[in-house]
Amino acid sequence: MDIDYEDDRRRQARRVVFVRLLGARLRRLREARGWTRLQMVSVGELDIGMQTLATYEYGSREMPVGRLFQLAETLLVRPQDLIAPVCDRVSGWRAGDGPRPADGVTIDLRELAVEQRPILAPARRWARAWLRHTVNKHPSWPVYVELSSAAIASLAFVCGTDPTTVIAALRSPCPFPDSAHPHRGN
Repeated sequence: MDIDYEDDRRRQARRVVFVRLLGARLRRLREARGWTRLQMVSVGELDIGMQTLATYEYGSREMPVGRLFQLAETLLVRPQDLIAPVCDRVSGWRAGDGPRPADGVTIDLRELAVEQRPILAPARRWARAWLRHTVNKHPSWPVYVELSSAAIASLAFVCGTDPTTVIAALRSPCPFPDSAHPHRGN
């Protein structure tokens, strides 16, 4: 069995980023309430000390799921509302991107077919082929497709990068103004 150490390093790096972003979010929510660490530990009747809370906030320690629920309850937020913005940042999703996909990314094949960034060159070729061989022959077929997480992983492989980078690139703004875009503007 071959072990892909590069993939393990990427996963570990994303995990470190997630833990740090979650800690920063926790700290911002605490500070928004005007609480010191001591006040939060006291108010929440948490069975942790200020130093442990600090390690969570600085992202130097992962917190157990049960502790995450306790902290969210203390801050009067739902656990999913504590975690969702962090997941969104790690995945590259932004509030202006429309609805958050459950398991993938929705893309407009027409936009992808004119995408000029080199990292998405394999995706651009795929979109052009799909439009040429499928959608152009069957106009009722969709030009928007949902890429599952498995499809994104495969696309990342052929693009020579990781899924998070592909998702961010697919969701980033079009590199040219709307007026020059072939499917928008004039």
